[in-house]
Amino acid sequence: MCTCDPRVSKGERCCCSGFCIELSCLDSYAPNKAGCCCMLPSYVDREVSFQHFFEVVAPELRTGDIVVASWPNEQDFGTGVSRCMAHSRTSHVAMIYRPSDCPSILKYRDLKFADQVHESRPLLVQMIAAGECGHRIRRETGGLEVVDFEVYAKDYLDKFQHNPQSFDPRTSAPHRMSVRTLNDFQRTQAFYEAVEAAITKHLDKPFNGAKTWNVMSSQLDMCQGCFRCYCCRVPWLANEQLDSLFCSVLIADIWKTAGLLDSKLIASEMVPAMWDTTRRIQLQQGASLSLEVSVLGPQTEQERTEAMKYPARTGQPGQGGGFDISCDEFGSGGFWRVDVTKPSESTGNGATSKGAPTGHSEAPNMQTMQQPAGNGSAVTTIGKDQGGSQEKE
Repeated sequence: MCTCDPRVSKGERCCCSGFCIELSCLDSYAPNKAGCCCMLPSYVDREVSFQHFFEVVAPELRTGDIVVASWPNEQDFGTGVSRCMAHSRTSHVAMIYRPSDCPSILKYRDLKFADQVHESRPLLVQMIAAGECGHRIRRETGGLEVVDFEVYAKDYLDKFQHNPQSFDPRTSAPHRMSVRTLNDFQRTQAFYEAVEAAITKHLDKPFNGAKTWNVMSSQLDMCQGCFRCYCCRVPWLANEQLDSLFCSVLIADIWKTAGLLDSKLIASEMVPAMWDTTRRIQLQQGASLSLEVSVLGPQTEQERTEAMKYPARTGQPGQGGGFDISCDEFGSGGFWRVDVTKPSESTGNGATSKGAPTGHSEAPNMQTMQQPAGNGSAVTTIGKDQGGSQEKE
């Protein structure tokens, strides 16, 4: 499929989208495999129903698994530019952190409701800004957040509640969240120690929301690999700046510390799209990532309440709820009123179905991802493409 739309606000659907992505044959980070410009990006993914995602997929997630998300609101011009440059719908990347995977090492809990969220539940580690769906504690600067995954995901998907009252949420596409499991990799004690150390290192740092040259240069990659001369190459490379971080920089540094990425790579050069299936992120130690398993938020008010079981919301039809942060009004359970005191247990369709204990060091298998979607989608086969990303074609 092709596009001729010249508007940058259209993100990856702009006809000049991705023109600065590095040539695949020269890219040592995450070679592009989805074309650019007038060619619309393609993804190796499978959409599942809201219920299936949270009842079957989410309970199988383990520390190190990746979450990518799409913010489709064209009102946010900055996000549109980022998606345009990356030629991808992905505007955010985060990582699963599950204390029960290794209780003796993984000590962090939900930063705001540590005494309420059960330790068996998957948490989300992310670097996020202040504001809409932003940091619950650092309301001015943003920063590293550790939050219950189900709560944040259901908040993020609910465009009707968190959009401002001045905006009609019916006019934007549904929000999307996808997970990619980390496979073919032993989650050892050293891995968990590295993850814990990296989180501790960045815990008090602010979100980097500045439009600096260093941030912009991470998107200007075309032909960097051609320049061997120091003077020609360096101005177009981002410097490794870790005093404040963007979401993809945090995950890159955690993965570098854990040995999943080459230590020579510059974390500040990495953008969220490098973790989705438009790219072949270059993993170490034989590790691979699964396809994207995606869930969409509600498109209509009726779908929100009847199919996805969100409680009745505040605000009028055609008007956002105006809640930047759900916890102020709805507590630890967010817009959906998730019971965070309830343990998260394996469905028996994923990693723990082989009899491994919850704190196992084996990578989860893909049985969970192979369950039929709520819309009757057929199960596809798993194949490993070059570059280390294990995907379903």
